[in-house]
Amino acid sequence: MIASSRNSRSVYISMVSNGCYNTGFDSTYPNQLNEIINPDEFQESLNNVNKSVISILLIIICILLPFLCMLGGGTLLIVGAVTSGASDASKSVLFLAIGGGILGFGLVSLIVGYCVMQAIQTSRMRKAVAQESEKYCNRSPAPCAWRLDTTTVTVTGYKGKRSSRRIHTLVITIGNPDHSENGQFSNQISFQPSSTFSQRNQVFPSAPQFCSQCGMARQNQTAKFCSRCGQSLNT
Repeated sequence: MIASSRNSRSVYISMVSNGCYNTGFDSTYPNQLNEIINPDEFQESLNNVNKSVISILLIIICILLPFLCMLGGGTLLIVGAVTSGASDASKSVLFLAIGGGILGFGLVSLIVGYCVMQAIQTSRMRKAVAQESEKYCNRSPAPCAWRLDTTTVTVTGYKGKRSSRRIHTLVITIGNPDHSENGQFSNQISFQPSSTFSQRNQVFPSAPQFCSQCGMARQNQTAKFCSRCGQSLNT
């Protein structure tokens, strides 16, 4: 699925899944990239990014091997339960102990492996997207920047069971993303000298003066003598 934003001129490309081992970003060419990135370049860059989504080696190490441990541990538990009625009870206890340990190890390894696989997968995708972004960030007449947005959402399933799901979105921003920010920054700088100049030239009212003889406040700043006692006032 491809969406676009009119304000920021950004194209959002979501991931599509055609099977367990065929997951990647939608390869449909966005019309917003017309005359900016040609279709062949877009397909090549998207293929490079999609290669980082799935790693068979990570699946084998983080998912398949822990699953085989759980399967082996479950098998040993079944064998121990079947032989528990036999005369040799020590073998049954041994099978149950080993099977339970392998099953627990496989379960923990599966949970940890899944988290590690997600972290490595996200890191690989960000690196691939950054490499493709370097190809187009300085292109004329319209540069574009590629980035990966990752969000975690909570999904409510059967019988109200909630589960978290990580969603990756490829964002292509057309033009200089810092253009508006630089404009605002330059405007702030241009206004600062005039503001400082006005503050420096602003005349603040002076504190009232008092007569040293009677303590009466000076009513007129230009008066040279106190209006009560006639004492000379220092100007």
